[in-house]
Amino acid sequence: SRAEGQRGERASLRKLKYFRIKERDDFQSLHERDLVRDVLFVSQGIDGKYVKFFPTEDKFCIDPQYSVSAQAQELTTNLCEIGWLYKRLQRAVDAFESE
Repeated sequence: SRAEGQRGERASLRKLKYFRIKERDDFQSLHERDLVRDVLFVSQGIDGKYVKFFPTEDKFCIDPQYSVSAQAQELTTNLCEIGWLYKRLQRAVDAFESE
């Protein structure tokens, strides 16, 4: 019934994962979907809100002003390799087209 569907939806929402982040000295919850959204942007070579490209390190990583768990950091870093590869391919294509 409809009531059962609503209860199931609420139960699903309670199960969503949150990562604790620290922005300056103010703790906030960073929802898992926020990191996933940023990784999707990164896979297209675009900086997200929390995940940015750092040219000095030549990689995408979580902005240092945010602190997340080691597990979230490692997972995000591994997934961001897609964005790094995208940027490398884009540079190669741009160089080829300019020749």
